[in-house]
Amino acid sequence: MDICKYELCSGCGVCSAVCPHGAIAMKADEEGFLRPEIYEDHCINCGLCTKECPVNTILKKAPEEVYAAYSKNAEVRKSSSSGGIFYSIARAVIENGGVVCGAGFSCELRVVHKFADDEETLRTLMGSKYVQSDIGEVYGKIREYKKAKRTVLFVGTPCQCAAVRNYVGDCEEVICVDFICHGVPTPLLWKKYVSEEFPDATWASFRDKKRGWEEFSMRIDKSGGSYSCSQYKDPYLRMFLKNYALRPSCYKCSWKGDNYSSDITLADFWEISKYYPEMNDDKGVSVVIIRSEKGRGLFESVKGNLVCKKSDMDTVKRVNPAYVKSSGMAPERALFFRKIKDNESFRSISKVFGKQMPARQIFYLKSKTIAKKLICKVYKLKKQ
Repeated sequence: MDICKYELCSGCGVCSAVCPHGAIAMKADEEGFLRPEIYEDHCINCGLCTKECPVNTILKKAPEEVYAAYSKNAEVRKSSSSGGIFYSIARAVIENGGVVCGAGFSCELRVVHKFADDEETLRTLMGSKYVQSDIGEVYGKIREYKKAKRTVLFVGTPCQCAAVRNYVGDCEEVICVDFICHGVPTPLLWKKYVSEEFPDATWASFRDKKRGWEEFSMRIDKSGGSYSCSQYKDPYLRMFLKNYALRPSCYKCSWKGDNYSSDITLADFWEISKYYPEMNDDKGVSVVIIRSEKGRGLFESVKGNLVCKKSDMDTVKRVNPAYVKSSGMAPERALFFRKIKDNESFRSISKVFGKQMPARQIFYLKSKTIAKKLICKVYKLKKQ
């Protein structure tokens, strides 16, 4: 039995969570992506898994309001991938007695969804994680919090938010926040990278701003120091951005256009200097798309801590084409995964697929970033 089309399965795991007889387990396929495995001797063909699968039940929540925004707190903004909006709204939820569920690291730097109801734990959920996270048992815990009338802020990919929405319903207690998604790479590549190149790693940041927001870097903390490498050169980021390692469903994503079931959608406001030059200091600006009254209420509660400008969806689509369009499949993807399946070393794979960007292109991009920052400074001086 197919729960949904094989190539569209996002690995959200809601089918396993809703099965009343434990007939479905999430197992990694040969590419390292989690997929449902059905135990036929336990299955009673009730059809609940098919009914709750978000691929089969696309829910559209049209945009209601759009903003360009960033946190006034410089430290929060520096520690965030974009403008610090996630931290701002998440902290508000916790301060009001709620809990936050988002992607963090296990002790082995495996990316998993976990809960936070205090400041210290919340900070471990900050920042983008360019690996498909394992949701694990969070569905049941979210339902428990819902029954206890405790607010849950769930933050994940659009497909994960759609799965949570199907599992608990569109209720007041659960607020879903997703983001404009490029796609999720296989956990196998991340595991290879960390275990072979940084066996003593203790922490990782996929969007470190040491070199700025636009030239973000991979940073890996380890005993005795840390590794830092620009997105233009780091082999893991290169393979992610060149679409070699993405899940098959990411090339045919069901959540594009207005196929979002979240209350708020976040993203980077790329090309901010074209639209709001005074906001572009290369420290990060977020797109904020409000899709429901719950989302509006939460955003309004933190608006005083933010610098905001009203925007529109046409602009969002121009600066973030991933809103409407799936990532293109790299022609060499099959060869890439053949090397993964053959257990070739990360270094061997990266020599073929993780080559750094050509020097001329790096120089061009860096020059553009410097020019944008200068435009921002000039604009602010004129306003004085």
